[in-house]
Amino acid sequence: MKSRARRIVQIVAVAALLGAVIAGAGGWYLLGEERRTGRIVAGVLSGRLGVPITVERAVTRGTSLRLSGVRVPAVSGSPVEIVIGQLDIEGGVLPLIVPAGRRLTIVAASTSVTVRDGVESKDPTAAIEALRSAAATLLRWPGAFSLRVDGGQLTRVGHTFALELAGEKTTSSLTLTLALLDAGARALRLTTQSTGSADDVVATRIDFAADPSRLTGLWPASLPKSTMLTGSGEVRLARGGSMTASARLTAGDTTTAPVIELTSHWDPAKVELVVTRYAFDSGRDVHLEGAA
Repeated sequence: MKSRARRIVQIVAVAALLGAVIAGAGGWYLLGEERRTGRIVAGVLSGRLGVPITVERAVTRGTSLRLSGVRVPAVSGSPVEIVIGQLDIEGGVLPLIVPAGRRLTIVAASTSVTVRDGVESKDPTAAIEALRSAAATLLRWPGAFSLRVDGGQLTRVGHTFALELAGEKTTSSLTLTLALLDAGARALRLTTQSTGSADDVVATRIDFAADPSRLTGLWPASLPKSTMLTGSGEVRLARGGSMTASARLTAGDTTTAPVIELTSHWDPAKVELVVTRYAFDSGRDVHLEGAA
């Protein structure tokens, strides 16, 4: 009996060991498959969006796709690096490959945006062209999607803001709404609506409200920190790094707050920003107008 019992124990031990080996091999295979799928999806996204993207792992579950370890590095003079812990895409892989007439719902969790110092582009014209090209590529994408960022944060010079972002892409436009919160208080709200044209000009309408005193590390030190700054404007980016912009800004939250209007353009040939018109109004008695 003892010999027989010993054999049974040995058989059970071998079976358990074999099961562990099979399970480990299966897990290793699945992990490798997730990484291979991640590389494939990263290639598709990079091609569609026109920016380099890496993905550690990708898992498909029916019509949903979950990406882990998504990273958009700071390249081409851009100071912005984006890391997304988890990205859920409802709609699957097919709308990424054949997007026409299809819609995606995208939810990003554990998103970290870092704005680094000392990475500014030495060629503003090239930076403007890179931004236009990326925006035009996204606007040409024939699919539609909605985007939401949960639990995001933005960091600059050691100061971290809570980040909220929602977006809607149709066949003709892209609308984004971004909010930054400092210790729970609203520091910035920005809404943009971009459209493209046949000649790849990208036009963006912008509306914003900001509290400069709460934008630590983001607000230029050379500008005054008014109690509140609101405004709207339009930016047009054309091929070759050409940019025109117009804006109307209100400093303060009263009916008599100063109003500033600006019209400017970036001249790629002279490599300079030209202010073609500015106007400053404060109450009924103060009006300044000119060009620079």
